[in-house]
Amino acid sequence: AADIVLKNNDQQIVFRLNNFPGTDWTSYHISINETSGWLKGDYNSQIPATKADIEEVLSNITSFLIRGEYQTGPDEGGLDNMEIVR
Repeated sequence: AADIVLKNNDQQIVFRLNNFPGTDWTSYHISINETSGWLKGDYNSQIPATKADIEEVLSNITSFLIRGEYQTGPDEGGLDNMEIVR
């Protein structure tokens, strides 16, 4: 499954983390560019997102999803200090 999904009305790009968060706070810095591992469409497509694909989605974001579930059953999660820097 994708860990981050950015959508506009027509397209989406997705990103999957290399390592999942642990039980302590886990920091991530993820660049949104064509060399960072973003994929076009869903995660199973395995089609690398081009610069044009990324710019298309970022020009009109309609949905920004961050996966928050990494285990089955009851658990607790949180998001702190999320920032998008251009």
